[in-house]
Amino acid sequence: IPDKMNYAFNVDVYRIWAETIATGRSTSFPRPAFASYVTHFARGAGIAYRRSLQEIRARFAGSRYLYDRTPPAKLSGGMGALAILLRAGSVAEIDEQAKYIFEHA
Repeated sequence: IPDKMNYAFNVDVYRIWAETIATGRSTSFPRPAFASYVTHFARGAGIAYRRSLQEIRARFAGSRYLYDRTPPAKLSGGMGALAILLRAGSVAEIDEQAKYIFEHA
């Protein structure tokens, strides 16, 4: 969630937290300005998807923040085996991303 907040508002949540702990206030985030939607997509292991990770990377190269395998110790069964964070300018764009990522073979 902190990563999503960083990307959605173009801030550093960890800096804001550290300033607040150290000084009781933060000057790093005086007026939050929404920059973009950031969505976490998680694909499950053992599911035949139409598109490979390489195809997803190519399609969303400009919107991508993270592609990472979820370690089994971190509940990858419930959280998905592959985590993808993407930004979008609208809810309609999020829907398009989801359809592309999750389409089955």
